[in-house]
Amino acid sequence: MKPDNIFLRKLHTNAVEKTAKYLTAEAELIEALDAVEKYKAFLRLGCGSLWTYCTEALKLSESVAAGFIGVMRKSREVPELKEAIRAGEFSVSKARKIVSVITPENKQTWIELCKTLPCKKLEKEVVLVNPKEA
Repeated sequence: MKPDNIFLRKLHTNAVEKTAKYLTAEAELIEALDAVEKYKAFLRLGCGSLWTYCTEALKLSESVAAGFIGVMRKSREVPELKEAIRAGEFSVSKARKIVSVITPENKQTWIELCKTLPCKKLEKEVVLVNPKEA
C-alpha cells in the first residue's frame, strides 16, 4: 500500500471516530439538559430559564440551544428520538426538523424518514403534515 493511502485512511478513521464521539456527546447533552430542567438547576445557577442557561452559561448559539431544547423535550415523549441520535443515526440538527410532527404513534415513520432523507426532502415532508413549518 502506498504511504499516502495509509495516511488518508488514518485521517478518515480519525474523522469517523470524532464523529461518533460528537453524536454520542449530543445524546449526552440532551440527557444533561433534561436533568438541568427537571431539577430546575438553571435557577440555582442564576439563570431565569433553561434558554438563558444554554445561551449564557453553556455559551451555545441561539440556534443550537433551540435545537437541543426542542429535541430534549420531545425525547421525553418519544425516547426513541434520543436513542437514534445516540446510535449515530442522525444529529440533533436533523432531529429538530421533525420535532413538530413526531408523536409516539408515528415515531417509527418519522425516525426512518429522518435517517434516510436528505434535510431538504425531510423538511418538505414535515411541511406536508405541518404547514406552519413552511
